[in-house]
Amino acid sequence: MRAHLVPTDPAGSLLRCHARGHEAVHDALAAAYPNAKEFALPHSDSETQFFCTQVRLSNISLYRNATSGYSCHANPTDAVRITLPAHGSVVVASKRTSLVAVAGHVGSVCLTELVERKVPSNYMGFHFQVSKRELLSRAHLLTGREYTTDDVATSIGLRTPEGAILYRGVANLFLEVEHLAAIGLGQLARTGINDLIQNLSAVAVVRGVREHLTQGRQYLGDNHAESARQFIDAHAAEPIRISELAAQLGVSCRALQLAFRKRFGCTPLEHLFACRLGLARARLLAPTNMSTVAAVAVDCGFVNLGAFAGRYYRAFGERPSETLKRGLLRAFGRRDSRYHPHPNPLQRGDINLGLPTRSEHSDW
Repeated sequence: MRAHLVPTDPAGSLLRCHARGHEAVHDALAAAYPNAKEFALPHSDSETQFFCTQVRLSNISLYRNATSGYSCHANPTDAVRITLPAHGSVVVASKRTSLVAVAGHVGSVCLTELVERKVPSNYMGFHFQVSKRELLSRAHLLTGREYTTDDVATSIGLRTPEGAILYRGVANLFLEVEHLAAIGLGQLARTGINDLIQNLSAVAVVRGVREHLTQGRQYLGDNHAESARQFIDAHAAEPIRISELAAQLGVSCRALQLAFRKRFGCTPLEHLFACRLGLARARLLAPTNMSTVAAVAVDCGFVNLGAFAGRYYRAFGERPSETLKRGLLRAFGRRDSRYHPHPNPLQRGDINLGLPTRSEHSDW
């Protein structure tokens, strides 16, 4: 019987496979690692097993494997291959280096060359690939510096701060996605997490990135912060990534945030949200006959309507629907039945319990 990764939720964000026996395990390994070949299974048919869970993000797939053991050759690729052992060890050999990746101590990083993997019994670990171009681009966005493949390390110290954070981030990601998939919300894993994994990988794998980010405050003149503010003011309703804005100014994201806060008393992201909220309020107070809260929010750069409503209420002390109701009354001399507030706050369903939301920073 052939074994394949099977989706566990409608979005296909979480897939699982449990294979037993030589034929099924060989098929499962080939499906999980289509770039690999020459799989060898050292144990008897009845002792051979392979468990695999895959998380699909927007442009990264991560794997959590447990196995009775195998070896293979992975063909050259344009990606950086990262192995983070959780239990046991794995031998990863390439033209550049031969490394024993050991749980709790060291993970392996392989570039584009042919790789030989020897995985012993009772191994469990996490594996994923990041495009070499994307990894170096991330490092550039974080620091404003140019990097090459010579700057990519061959191992990750799992006891270093950056290595430990990368490992915990990947391990916790699987737990979170499994919980989301169990309640039918696996598609939420595709938003935001992808950037986090790529940024953590750049810090842990590309030499010099962490040192650059933690070397202390980089001095920026007021003109850098002012240029950032003017750009945000002019393009607030458009998609803006602060890391890309920092790169355009030729500085690191951290340095821009520090300079911006020193000059204006807030971060660039906080200023961006304030600008978007101001735009939204102005449009709600001067609506057209077809204006809706959702349309105004999207036009002003918000993609998460729940986060928009919460931010709006905290900023202005009223719900956006109440502002729109006043705007319609003033502009057209009528009330709109869509926006009549319910007199009972319990029935309105807008009691603020003070709980943080995961989507609070997802709409920039």
